[in-house]
Amino acid sequence: MRGDAVRRLLLTAPAARPGNLARLRLRGIRVRGELDLADAAVATAVRLRDCVFDTAPRLDGARFEALQLTGCELPGLHAHAASTAREFELEQCTVNGTVDLRSMTVGTLLSLRDTVVRPAPGDRGHGRDADARTVLVAKQRGLRPTLPRPGRLWSVLQDVTVGFGYRPLRAVGLLVALIAAGTTLFALRHPDPVGDGPHPPFQPAIYTLDLLLPLVDLGQERHYGPAGAMQWVAVVLIGTGWLLATTVAAGAVRVLRRT
Repeated sequence: MRGDAVRRLLLTAPAARPGNLARLRLRGIRVRGELDLADAAVATAVRLRDCVFDTAPRLDGARFEALQLTGCELPGLHAHAASTAREFELEQCTVNGTVDLRSMTVGTLLSLRDTVVRPAPGDRGHGRDADARTVLVAKQRGLRPTLPRPGRLWSVLQDVTVGFGYRPLRAVGLLVALIAAGTTLFALRHPDPVGDGPHPPFQPAIYTLDLLLPLVDLGQERHYGPAGAMQWVAVVLIGTGWLLATTVAAGAVRVLRRT
């Protein structure tokens, strides 16, 4: 079935009966040629199941009532600034190319469950890996409402710190900020030496790193102990260090499983 024929079906579908929602379902078809719905208004809820696209659908700026693609194969998907009044579901699909969902607005449910995105070889090194990472992060966010409360909290922490493993530079930025804050505070209020015997010269930056990095002994934490309010600063740095290390490890495992 040609892409322009599918376009006509979507744009000229009969109106629904009062009180009902118009729906258009297509199953098992091969769409030849480009399906171009850029800036179009599709008044029906669209569901495409087990369809194969020869060309990446162009949905930039399109407005849908609802859009569901299930079990489809696509060489890409362009939906920049598209919107749905209700759900947008891209489930169990295989996408061998760029997926662009930037600035997309979804009215109710966003689901990317079990969809696999494989950037085309020519996309690497041209900024399109970032598009794929954006989709993978959105997929994890879409799974969040299905998790129990502790799982939702853990999902938020991984999202904020490392982007579920797909944005590791966030962790680097957070670590640098914590080191800077700790160094400044401990430079202003030195902790007291602990125990007898010689002590190495106190170094605020190394001391902060010693608190932040789990299972690493830089020789400062065991020789100096904070007092008063600075004890709480140390507790926060230690806890944040463990949390950051755990989320980085979980994100790394997720990425390695994909590769």
